[in-house]
Amino acid sequence: MVDSQAVNVFLKPEVTREERIEVGNRVVGTVGTYFISRALRDSVPSRDRRRNFLEDLSAYMNEIGRGNFKIPTLGGFTLDVFILYQEVVRRGGVQHVIDNREFKEISKILRLPKTCTAAAFVLRESYEKILYFYEQKHVFGRSAEEVPPVVQLGARLERVSSTPRSLNATDTPAYEGSRENSFTNLSMEQPKGFGSELGGAPSVSPNRRHTYVDSNNRNATSSMGWDRTTSYDSLQTSRNLVQEEVFVTSRPLSGSFRTDIGSERNKLVLALQSGIEDEISWALVTINVLSFDPKLDFLIRDYPMLLESLEIILKEYLEDLNGCRTFGLHPDDEDARSSGAKNKMLSAVDINTSNVIAHNNVCNPSLQNYGDLFCTRDPIFLKREWNAKCVANALRNLSFIERNHPSFAKHVSLLRTCISIIVSSEAASQVVYDLSDTLKNIAVEVKLNQDTLFLLDSAIAILYEWEDCTDDTRILKATELIARLCFNPDNELELLKRFDEILSLLVGFLSSENKDIRLVAVGAICNASAFDWNARVAIAKTPSVVYYLTQCLSDPYIAPLSAITIANLAEAPSNRAILLRYESKFVHVAMSNSAASELVACALKELSDD
Repeated sequence: MVDSQAVNVFLKPEVTREERIEVGNRVVGTVGTYFISRALRDSVPSRDRRRNFLEDLSAYMNEIGRGNFKIPTLGGFTLDVFILYQEVVRRGGVQHVIDNREFKEISKILRLPKTCTAAAFVLRESYEKILYFYEQKHVFGRSAEEVPPVVQLGARLERVSSTPRSLNATDTPAYEGSRENSFTNLSMEQPKGFGSELGGAPSVSPNRRHTYVDSNNRNATSSMGWDRTTSYDSLQTSRNLVQEEVFVTSRPLSGSFRTDIGSERNKLVLALQSGIEDEISWALVTINVLSFDPKLDFLIRDYPMLLESLEIILKEYLEDLNGCRTFGLHPDDEDARSSGAKNKMLSAVDINTSNVIAHNNVCNPSLQNYGDLFCTRDPIFLKREWNAKCVANALRNLSFIERNHPSFAKHVSLLRTCISIIVSSEAASQVVYDLSDTLKNIAVEVKLNQDTLFLLDSAIAILYEWEDCTDDTRILKATELIARLCFNPDNELELLKRFDEILSLLVGFLSSENKDIRLVAVGAICNASAFDWNARVAIAKTPSVVYYLTQCLSDPYIAPLSAITIANLAEAPSNRAILLRYESKFVHVAMSNSAASELVACALKELSDD
């Protein structure tokens, strides 16, 4: 009984608010008289529409496995979800309400007391948890698997660098004017296919809780519309993982491998655990090919022990990075492979033979015994490094699939191993970059606690290296990891404990000459400003934060995110005295044609309210 005409109106961004409400009133008339749950679908509705709706809602949420919701209390009264649902549907659905900032208007209809200062935020959060799936089924006819994500951000950046790539992808040239710039203009032609997800510029309509986060799901870009063209950029496709190296295998990578057969999937994992070089090589290449396939969702949950097997390969690589390996090739075998380097170097260096382990007693790699004497690595290290590159690329591709995020977040041991490699000064740069992207992609799902705080600690430690670090990409990825952790509201308590330290580092980045570093720093502060009043007050009171955010409004590259942050800060009444110092600048931006003008105007309205 889905109203196709109403769906067409709701999905058109150019439809006026009056047209949406007119059609929405017709849809609201079916609430409580039309059942979508199997339990009530063939029932005869009673005269009590509220009771019918609540029973149908509860039954449907139980059917899709989301029946453990709890209706919140606002102003001492239980939230009236029946009225809330009707008012949101009347306006075209929750996405239109968010984009047009109408939850404040709905809170007045619900007659919430003025003491509920965060009423709009609570209404939005409650609607998404309790009513959003029901709305999508009732109004749009979508099943639970087809429900698109709610676009929380008024100005969301889509990350091409967080898209999967094939094992032997060609290099993408860096954006002109930067040694290895991570960003590229929206106007530049982007590669098509699964490896490129850059969509149109997202809407910058104001939203109470604005955030900066990558939408790493394949359907997100298709569901996002452009309200206006903006000039900020999105991340560029990262460089190729493996250059001029190709696995040689006689076994087919796809075609004969059936992902729908459990025994085939088990065979893939067993190959990783076999310890046989050819089997491991085949398995790693197959995983990379499958994880890159645009027609296939490579779900970790379908491959038991997959992450554990990949972690073992990374731990072997980490063992060599730390110089902890106690075995190697047979000395005669190693001599044959590296005799050129030995013969050339030994004649020119006086070596204390007492430090060399006798070949006839222990099978130790002689190159490791001599420390840094030789300009080469032993063959075992080279093979382990190559395997680690393949694992890092596969993990990066798998982390692009949103349904894999919970599997990653639960595997704390793997995350710890990834961080250990990232902070190592000896690790290959591409392994570091790919593992950093993996952690960044799944960080939204990670809840900071005693077991996972090492992610935040390590990211902060990397930021402290900024002044002496020549690798801007390393700093960028660490800052984005913090921004992603800030996106999860469950992390607010742990982040607030180190808020002063984090903000002091981010403020330093706001004055950087590198616009990419400035952008990710503003993004992290933007996400933090979506927390409760305490966080917003702490941000505004941090020296120079508001000053630099105001300066960023002049940069079209960063202006949208800066305006979002200022709009969030303006909602805290105690911040108004600080922000009003820059009122003339805000008025100038609000009167301009920049992408940030509408958001700055919203901030001015907040500052003018009593």
